[in-house]
Amino acid sequence: MTPVEINVALMQILTLRSAPAYHAAEVMRRSVGEVAMANAKPGTAQHSNIRLLIGTWETIATRVLANDDLKIPFYDSNPAGHMWLALEPAIEILRKRKIRVKAGKKTTEVTPSEYAAKFERLNELYGVWLAGQPSGYQGQLLAGINAIFG
Repeated sequence: MTPVEINVALMQILTLRSAPAYHAAEVMRRSVGEVAMANAKPGTAQHSNIRLLIGTWETIATRVLANDDLKIPFYDSNPAGHMWLALEPAIEILRKRKIRVKAGKKTTEVTPSEYAAKFERLNELYGVWLAGQPSGYQGQLLAGINAIFG
């Protein structure tokens, strides 16, 4: 990727995290809690909003993991680890919940054990990158500034 393409990709990621629906879901998570949202009945606003947050980060992870040139600029400017820690309890709950999947005329129930697997991998790689940074590089203050609501 060229520097311009990297900047465009970073702006697209920021756009995902700046969407009004994403912000509303993050405000809900902070007031209700990710566990309560994941345990809410499917189809409710709480359940839908936690899936929106996780789905946004899975989309981001898909984009970043596919582009080696994008990883370091992304890690340097996005709260991947912060959001994984915030959403992991909900992800673990949703990974155990059976869902119905329809394929043609057949409907089956599956347990999505790989739900948000790319987001999890992104967090692992972020952790490796962060461990290689100077001591104190990503303190709580910087993580909070980068979070911009998650």
